[in-house]
Amino acid sequence: MSTTQRSPQMANLMARYSVTNQKDLVRAIRDEFNLMCVDVDEEPFTLAWAENMLDQLLEAEYQRIQGGAYV
Repeated sequence: MSTTQRSPQMANLMARYSVTNQKDLVRAIRDEFNLMCVDVDEEPFTLAWAENMLDQLLEAEYQRIQGGAYV
């Protein structure tokens, strides 16, 4: 996906996570949630889980944009 084809939601998330492509974004999401939410004795989040979470984060970002959070 080129920069010109990127949705505003995807562009905002990539900027927030300081990445330039979707593959790195999914990894960054997984790593952040593992750092914030997983204790040593727990199963870490997977890339597949992060792919699903990306959909939810994109929807939340869409709602932020529509609600005027970036005005």
